[in-house]
Amino acid sequence: MISNHPYRQMRIPEKQVFATKIAAAANKAKKANPDLGAHIQAVECHTEALKKAYERMSDNPIAAEMVEADDMRDNGLINLREYAAICASHHNVEWVRAGETILGVFKDISWDIHRLRNPDESIRVDNLLIILKTYPKLKKAIATMHAQHWVEEIEEGQLKFKEAHEKFKEQNENVVLIDLQPIVKNLGVALERLFQYINMRLEFMPNPELYNLAHKINDLIAAYKAKMMA
Repeated sequence: MISNHPYRQMRIPEKQVFATKIAAAANKAKKANPDLGAHIQAVECHTEALKKAYERMSDNPIAAEMVEADDMRDNGLINLREYAAICASHHNVEWVRAGETILGVFKDISWDIHRLRNPDESIRVDNLLIILKTYPKLKKAIATMHAQHWVEEIEEGQLKFKEAHEKFKEQNENVVLIDLQPIVKNLGVALERLFQYINMRLEFMPNPELYNLAHKINDLIAAYKAKMMA
């Protein structure tokens, strides 16, 4: 079976490379499993859409700064939330309380802040930072978890994003920014559907090519997880 994958935590260029490698591996198993074709095609289509949109953004240096800053704050948001979840399962009661407190904040503001469209994300990140830095209970929770570096990463990414966005508006009044989030989400959904289909086939209609494909995909997932933890 295919393991949990770190697609959400990847930066946009990594998402493209990861999806491209997955599609290439799946294509090798398609001859013996032609029913994979539609799922592979969806992954390839959304990968190409993300590639083109990202290239258009990258052609504008200020837009590229915005993408990089958005990646930074997204990375901080994801890691703070997931670290809080780990702390909520810790054997130390104080860590459990701290983790649950921070998870409660995410539930109130938005569990997947990083997946919102940029204007909505910016507003909610502002709200998150204000309450994390204002309320003593939340400040204590962050200190207990030793998670200040994640908060600082969110704050730095937010500041850089806002600065780049203002520069972009000043210099490109008539240019409409491409919102990458829906494209990123569509690719993530396509990958998830491919993985779910492969897992279903492995459970009910397995064959050697599918087992080999799942093994290759798990190797790719393991490599990305190791890279992100390094």
